[in-house]
Amino acid sequence: MENKTIDLPVSIKKGMKLLDIVKHYVYKDISLESNAFFEIHQLYSDDSVESQDTERFEVQYGYPLSGSVCINFDLNFSEKTLCLTGIEVYTQPEDEEFVMASYASSKQFGEVTIKTRGCLDTGTERYRGSSEIDKNPNALLMIDTAIEDLEKAKVLGPTSRSDIVGLPYIVVSSSVSKQR
Repeated sequence: MENKTIDLPVSIKKGMKLLDIVKHYVYKDISLESNAFFEIHQLYSDDSVESQDTERFEVQYGYPLSGSVCINFDLNFSEKTLCLTGIEVYTQPEDEEFVMASYASSKQFGEVTIKTRGCLDTGTERYRGSSEIDKNPNALLMIDTAIEDLEKAKVLGPTSRSDIVGLPYIVVSSSVSKQR
């Protein structure tokens, strides 16, 4: 039998590289060099999983208003497999300059610290699936930005976040940003 090579779309290759990085952060909190938002959610619903061994996850890097990458994947514990099930990118149209604008700050008031995180609206649009993402160099650059930042992340320890009543997911990983 002859081996055949499949030429995957660039966005799928980059999505798989991103997935290879973030799989190490499931159930862990991390510190990022940037001010980007990052969370991994374990998705759940009564009828969403065919197998007891498979868990569904969603990764969000960045904010959709200022540039983000969202990937979905399934993790099968018994087979020890990961399956990339979706990718979407929020970024500027290809004829505009790539900009990602998020911020994090904190202020100490005696014994109380107030921390804020957010973003600026940079005119992003949603690109879903490889056929849309591969046509926009800014979308591919957004994925590269996530990869570069997450490759430098430092694991802080087991996740400290938990289930929030009423949401269809559990936060199983989150980030803190270095204060500038």
